Amino acid sequence: VENLSQSGQNLVIGSIEYVLRDMYSPVQQGHIVRHYNAAKEQYNVALKVDKGTYVVSPQYGWVVFADNSQKDGNVIVICHANNSTSVFRNCGSMVIKAGERVNAGEAVSQIPQTGNSGNMIYELWYDGEAVNPEKFIEFIEE
Repeated sequence: VENLSQSGQNLVIGSIEYVLRDMYSPVQQGHIVRHYNAAKEQYNVALKVDKGTYVVSPQYGWVVFADNSQKDGNVIVICHANNSTSVFRNCGSMVIKAGERVNAGEAVSQIPQTGNSGNMIYELWYDGEAVNPEKFIEFIEE
């Protein structure tokens, strides 16, 4: 097992910290309004996103689902090459389709310019388990 040093941390190749390092924030213009809380079975973060903001893929991957849900609005699911999955709920107008490949930082949806867009929900999963995206992605606090 090889160790790498990044920002003063030792990273073990294959560890969750190594695999999920260098993730893009899914939004550049917005902030957290509700934090991940596994104790309360809250396995996502809620982001208040500025109108017109593009939502981007945090890593390279394949869009496995992109459709509307009565409960969650537009939903996008991206499987990444490192056995992690990003889920976006209430994510605005989709600019991709299921089956497409996306690069890290590539737009997958856009928050509408008008109306009340509400909060976008972001989930991060690794090996089938929910993980706190705040450990791997720097979000802006309200």
